[in-house]
Amino acid sequence: MKVFAFQKNTDLHALSAGTTITNFLKCEKIKKCRRFVFWDIEVATDNQKKWMDQLLAKTYYLLNTNKEDYYLESIPTSQKEGQFHVLVQINNTLFEDQSDLIKKINDKCQTQVTQLKKSLLWDLVVDANSLEEATTYVQQQLLDSAKHPFLLNPIFEKSEILSSTAIISG
Repeated sequence: MKVFAFQKNTDLHALSAGTTITNFLKCEKIKKCRRFVFWDIEVATDNQKKWMDQLLAKTYYLLNTNKEDYYLESIPTSQKEGQFHVLVQINNTLFEDQSDLIKKINDKCQTQVTQLKKSLLWDLVVDANSLEEATTYVQQQLLDSAKHPFLLNPIFEKSEILSSTAIISG
């Protein structure tokens, strides 16, 4: 199960990143910047929405429903001609082990989560002629290791471009 948590109100981190990308890094092709906490969960359930609602009724382990909401499996969005979504996943190599959190969730909610991965997901909307061109632009401008990569700390984080067709809906 894929869970994409987002801020209900203005995400100041995404707003700041978008402003920096446009105004200071001069990446005018990047038109929109959104940020999600991406949870990849392996759990035996027939109804993902019901399972998630039950989990959130009992805990704040994955997100705080007072200030956050979530999408399951895909991120809805509108697609404009000449604009492409480039999804950049940021994985923290220091905190990959989520076994303690899995145990807490299983104990508190009487469920059987077998695997849990947490990462940050940036959805960047880029003006380009193709998805490949948009992806190359993001890699060169924001992820290039020759420069200081903007979206991650290269000391303890790794980036990966995800397939937008598998995650973006709409």
